[in-house]
Amino acid sequence: VGSMPGDITQDMLRAEFGQFGRVVHATVKHNCEPGRQFGFVTFETAEEASCAKEATDGLLMLPGADRPCEVRIARGKGASGRQAPAGTHVPAHPGQPPPPSAPPPPSCDIRATPWRVYTTADGV
Repeated sequence: VGSMPGDITQDMLRAEFGQFGRVVHATVKHNCEPGRQFGFVTFETAEEASCAKEATDGLLMLPGADRPCEVRIARGKGASGRQAPAGTHVPAHPGQPPPPSAPPPPSCDIRATPWRVYTTADGV
């Protein structure tokens, strides 16, 4: 979600997009240039995300905005920097396994989940 006003919070973003399905995660990138703040909303299903995009892209005016938000479906990029096909796992390096199929349930201690930390060949 792009072109958001600077005072939008994660809770506001979650509430606005919650009209289109179950939001499992929402985050806002703060301290951007005025009018260039952006965020990410993750829905439980791809269908919900698609519905939200179609209903809001170029139409959604958040409180304090001077123009409608831009809403896009995020896609991973491959090593070439080109857009990867939808649903494709793009590993950081060869041999990296795909991530778990679902995020950990909210009741889980995030430190005790099957999520892994990956590093590059340079150790980053």
